[in-house]
Amino acid sequence: MGKLHLDFVTRAAHREAVLVAAAVKPELQSRGIGTALMGASEELVCSRGFGGIVLGVEDYNPRARRLYERLGYVAFTSDDFKYVGAPVPNPGVWMRKELECR
Repeated sequence: MGKLHLDFVTRAAHREAVLVAAAVKPELQSRGIGTALMGASEELVCSRGFGGIVLGVEDYNPRARRLYERLGYVAFTSDDFKYVGAPVPNPGVWMRKELECR
């Protein structure tokens, strides 16, 4: 159905988790699953004592970027994402959300 991968180590000094990967099966997209997964990830991040999430989104994925923006994530820098199998160049942005943890 869908999955998320959170990294609680890389930016631990900043009390931010990094959303490394997020995916929802294409045939199940636009049904609120991504929104629900993001909500669950924010709750988990808060429960671990972290106050924010940082994520990267590539320009070729405007639907994901719109979702993140709708959920309150704000772009703070551009990047060229490099990983095995990525197209070259592979531009995108890093986004951040400060969470209101209770």
